[in-house]
Amino acid sequence: MCRSYVLDWCSSGGPLTMQPGLTPRDTCHFHRDNFRPVDPLDYPHMALLVYGDSYFNEEVGCLASLISPTFLLTAARCTTLGCLPVKRAILGVLGGRGALGRHYRSKDRQEVAIAEAVPHPDYVSDRRYNDIALLRLTKPVKMSALVRPVCLHTATHGSEVGRRISATGWGASGYWQAVDGDLLMAELTVRDADACREAVAAEGLPGGLHDTQLCTGGVCSNTTHPGEPGAPLQFLDRVLQTTQDVFLQVHRLVGVASLTPPCGRCLPDIHSRVSAFVPWIESVVWPEDESP
Repeated sequence: MCRSYVLDWCSSGGPLTMQPGLTPRDTCHFHRDNFRPVDPLDYPHMALLVYGDSYFNEEVGCLASLISPTFLLTAARCTTLGCLPVKRAILGVLGGRGALGRHYRSKDRQEVAIAEAVPHPDYVSDRRYNDIALLRLTKPVKMSALVRPVCLHTATHGSEVGRRISATGWGASGYWQAVDGDLLMAELTVRDADACREAVAAEGLPGGLHDTQLCTGGVCSNTTHPGEPGAPLQFLDRVLQTTQDVFLQVHRLVGVASLTPPCGRCLPDIHSRVSAFVPWIESVVWPEDESP
């Protein structure tokens, strides 16, 4: 399904261009320094969530990933921010003052209201198990070079271990300056579950690491990603040649950020394992359709 989304857009869209990487910034929001600004074209499924109960009471709180024209995937704890409900999603280009924002215009940015938040039925708010949710949009997004769904990783448990993946985010959760910044990317490695169990037992996971979770980092080195809740972990699956002889990067979504340790703590980041939730995701997003 995700491949058809790409091809459908490419059959009527224009050619894609890639911007070169730029010098990394050093900001406390980002935990560590192994990140770099990337072009939004490389990660067109990224979405920033806005919370609020009125125009004058809004806050940025989480990230999400577009998985179909009408659904986002995020963490279950991202369905609210304190007492504020999730209100809308911003997709495409967020920044105007960021170094890469100057390459795009306001028409590249889309804002769509959230119609319904669907947390996993087994999620319990005071824990981090089954920390995954779907957000249904009020209308389909307009497919473009900067707004397209990501594919879901469907391989069996353990296939992610040792794989180099990328974590993306704006590194400014809860701050409106994220809207004016560049998208950031850090390369990580998925760790073996046994190596994480002892560390996570003292970090809000009394039952240890479940098969529905995976972890990254956990050593005192530059391995921590920007760290926003709901942020995606993905890997480059293939470079797809479209019908217009355009080569396009296709990513697969591996994880959704759930539990990130405080800055400076040598502990692993915990993510909800997307492949473990594919049957539930399909039942909501594509109830009578083919799999993604």
